[in-house]
Parts: sequence; C-alpha cells; structure tokens
Amino acid sequence: MCIICEEKDLSDLTEIECTNCQKLRKLPETLVSLKVLRITNCDNLKELPDNLPSLKSLYLSGLGRLKIIKKLPSTLETIMIDECENRIELTYIPPSLRVLVVELSNLSKISDVLPSTLEVFRIDGWNGTFNNLKLSNLSALTELELSFVDIIKIPIITEPIESIRIYCLKNLFELQDSFPSTLKKLEITDCPKLRKLPKITSEKMDSIIITNCHNITDIYFLPSFECEKFICNRNDKLISLFNIPLSLNTFYCFGNPKLLKSPENMYVIDDFVFRENGFFWNDQNNTEPIIKLKKLMIKKIQRRRKVVFKKLFKTPLCRDMCNLIVDFLYTE
Repeated sequence: MCIICEEKDLSDLTEIECTNCQKLRKLPETLVSLKVLRITNCDNLKELPDNLPSLKSLYLSGLGRLKIIKKLPSTLETIMIDECENRIELTYIPPSLRVLVVELSNLSKISDVLPSTLEVFRIDGWNGTFNNLKLSNLSALTELELSFVDIIKIPIITEPIESIRIYCLKNLFELQDSFPSTLKKLEITDCPKLRKLPKITSEKMDSIIITNCHNITDIYFLPSFECEKFICNRNDKLISLFNIPLSLNTFYCFGNPKLLKSPENMYVIDDFVFRENGFFWNDQNNTEPIIKLKKLMIKKIQRRRKVVFKKLFKTPLCRDMCNLIVDFLYTE
C-alpha cells in the first residue's frame, strides 16, 4: 500500500513516489502543494486529477490502464511517460513545459501547439502523425529524438538545437536542406528510405553516427569541419566519403559494400575500425588501400584481430605492415 492509499492528509506534501501499488485507482484532489509526482507500475490507475496546481514534474511509468491525460497544470515543466501501453492522448501541453519525453508508450494524439519553452522533445513510438506539428517555433529546443514514428518529412528544426537523434523512421524520405550551426551531436539510424543528408553548417561537432541508411550514396563534410567521433556502418549504397575531418579521435566504418574509394586525409586516429567495405574486396591484387593505410599514424586501436596480409597480398610493402592491428580484414 502506498502513501496515497493510506488516506492521510497529503495537502502539505511536495513530492510523492508510488510504486507497484495495485490498490491505487485514483489520486485525491487535495494534492495542492505537490511539486513532484512519480507513479510506477500501478496498473489500476486510469486517470490523473485536474487539481494539481503546484505540480512541476510528472513521471509516469508502467501504467497499463492510463488513458487520457486531461488538463495538466500550467506550472508543469517536465513530463516523462514510459511503458504506458494503453492509448494516451496529450491534448494540452502546459505553456511552461521544458521537457517532454514519451518512450515505449502508445501515444496516439498530441497537441499541435508545443510551447516555445520546450528544451527536450523525445518521442519513442507514436501512432499519430506530424502533419500539423511545428518545431520551428521552439526557440529553446536543444535536444530532439524521434524513433518508431510514421513520418515522411520531419518539420524544420532551428537553432539552438544541439542534439538530433533519428531512429527507425521507416518511411522518412526527406530532411531539411541544412542543419543549424548549433548542432553538436547527430545520429541517424535505420532510415532505409532517406536519400540525402542535410548540409552540416556547424564548424565543430562532438559526434556523427550514420547507420543502416541504405539509400544514402555520399557523405560530405566541409574542409574546415571538425568532429571527434564519426561512425558510418552498414549503408548499402554509400559510395563516397568526402573530407573526413582531421580532428577525429574515433572513426568506425564497416559494412558499406559499395564504398569503392578509401577515405583521404586520415592522419592520427586513436580508435580506428575499418572493415568489410567494398574497395577492400573488389581486387585482392590491388595494393592501393594498403599504400594509403601506410600513411596513417594509429596510436591506439581496438585489439580484436591481427591483420594477415600474407593471404591477400605478397608484396614487401604488405609484409612490412603485418604487425598493424586494425579490425577490417581476416584473422589466421
């Protein structure tokens, strides 16, 4: 039994956490001082009260019967909903909201009007559409994450966005022409219909991850661009990588069968993985990739496999490089 079911006077409480209480069916109307509410795995709770005038943070997880979240208090700054399997409708978004996260839940409807105060917007699974939703008015948005959403084109994203994560959007066909210069982290994964990446206007980023985007053919960076981490894996139609940043500390590139040109401008990399890419397999007598690798100065590398060039090439150059540890070819 949780503190709510004990039927005590709760009017002075500012924070309540209720977990695994099957007796909880509704919340009292007397929670006038409550600022933080956390409810987890209370399967019989169906709705929230209208009278929560002081509430700032709302965390709901594992509520199997929760349906419509009606009138949320205007004071709310954070909403986090996780693993709520019933159809959930967010028909009203408070004007002061800063964080909206809905993960592994059956979100079927959301208000078309999002507040300009929103800083974090994360949706994992949505049965509705983005047809009328706008992101360009979100002047405070720094983090956007969309996954398992049926969408063809994502609304325009503007500054001051810092992090974009797009995952498993099976029908995503198009993104905007360029991303804002404030962007620091970009991840696009499992978007098989996406044909083109937006231009990256940032001068420096922390990380870029592009994986399982089977219709992207080229990835291009500006010559002066700086980035610490670049991962480019399993992109079936990727042919070319242009202007790989010299500032990379981590570079993973594997499973791109049509990548026919080895990346240039590679000098010092701490963490380097390069294997199962097209140009290494097309001509086993071609030593051009090995010659280019000879120019690399690799300080720290994943020590998974020892490259054995003797099986593929029988040249002095290759024999000199037999001790290079890189994870991209055969093992004995």
